[in-house]
Amino acid sequence: MSAYTYGTSALKIEKTEPRKKVKRGTAKKVSKKYVRSNMLGILVVTSLAFLLLARYAIITEKTTRLTKLRAEYETANSMVVQKEFDLEREVDLQKIEEIATTKLGMQRPEKNQMVYITMDNSDYTEKAESVDASRGGFFASVTGGLNNIVEYFR
Repeated sequence: MSAYTYGTSALKIEKTEPRKKVKRGTAKKVSKKYVRSNMLGILVVTSLAFLLLARYAIITEKTTRLTKLRAEYETANSMVVQKEFDLEREVDLQKIEEIATTKLGMQRPEKNQMVYITMDNSDYTEKAESVDASRGGFFASVTGGLNNIVEYFR
């Protein structure tokens, strides 16, 4: 492109758009109250998150301690069961009788000192009178129950 206008010696004037002036200082200013409220909100949320994490840490610690205590309890319980088993296994009636007679000075009772008692077999139950279900319905059973209560308090 030439800088001259077609067919003349005059310079071609280029059309340019004027630059827009940037206005400085017209940006919205954020109020201090707004900044403070945002900072307070962030502080509250951070505090709540920290509190939540601390609570979860405490819960995890307590759960771990509870698991350890349960394991200790199971170990102690199994030791008690083992000791009871060993004790029952070691009980020898002849050894007990020997210790009782020699160290403690005990004697076996004589025949005239022994008293025998007879016990009838009392390990049985008596069947209660069966109630016939066809005697009445719900209302009859309720009135019968109320009558039983009244008879009890007489």
